[in-house]
Amino acid sequence: MKRRALAWRLAAILVLAAGCFAAVAATRSDKDRTELWNEVGKGLIALVFAGILGTLLRMLADGYQARRQLEERRGEFRQDKYRRVVLATSALRKAQTLVEANRSVKTWSEQMLALIDAANELRLVKHEIVLSSESVDDPPFPNFANIEWLLRRMYGYVDSLTADFAENKWKYGEKQRVAEDKRELLEPLWDELRALDSVKALLADFDVKDVLAEIPHTEALAREADEDRISIDPDGGPERARILYEAAETVALKWIAAGALGTRPRRGLPRLRTARTAKPEAAATDPA
Repeated sequence: MKRRALAWRLAAILVLAAGCFAAVAATRSDKDRTELWNEVGKGLIALVFAGILGTLLRMLADGYQARRQLEERRGEFRQDKYRRVVLATSALRKAQTLVEANRSVKTWSEQMLALIDAANELRLVKHEIVLSSESVDDPPFPNFANIEWLLRRMYGYVDSLTADFAENKWKYGEKQRVAEDKRELLEPLWDELRALDSVKALLADFDVKDVLAEIPHTEALAREADEDRISIDPDGGPERARILYEAAETVALKWIAAGALGTRPRRGLPRLRTARTAKPEAAATDPA
């Protein structure tokens, strides 16, 4: 409605202007009318050029604004993926700390459920990255296939922990209920629980230097994106499996962060941060 009203107003103005011009021209001599037409022609040419120039400037401004808005959305998308991967991977460290500190079936069960959520979140991030990048000329993550490989290795490792949990949850839940009435059973129950493959892997000691040494190999595998090399071989033991997971996590976060910041990931090792070389002092058994 507003556009139609504006069009009628412009038409009325043009008709009025034409009428005024005709009235002025009728009062002039032939020579003056010729000069008048020349001036009108010059004015129209200037008006046309001004209109073309204004249109081009407007198109350039609109194009710049559209590209800027698109890049802002792309930046928000990439930052969201980095934030969610950080939160998901933090669940593993939280589970490690709480299970080792509380030493109870209840804490183990709660933290394994949290790890299931974390693995599902990594899956969602992987799907969003891949679906937003496939068949796109300028994807948010140009190396999305390599990041996909890393995320699949990460949640595959977490899945191996939660699968063992699913197999043993009911049995140890029953034993926990019995031990709550007989506190002398709590310590033997913890010893039995931590003998599970999932708990061994969760509490595995590792040195960050070993993780840093593994990073170049993990980067090379991720760049190849070999389907047959995604899974972490459990035969290497829980400590080795955890080191491979940590290396995959480090590379994934580095590459996703590079995408979020609009930079290219640098080859080589990250700066040495912290090391986990020994377990903390044994904590009192949590009867909960």
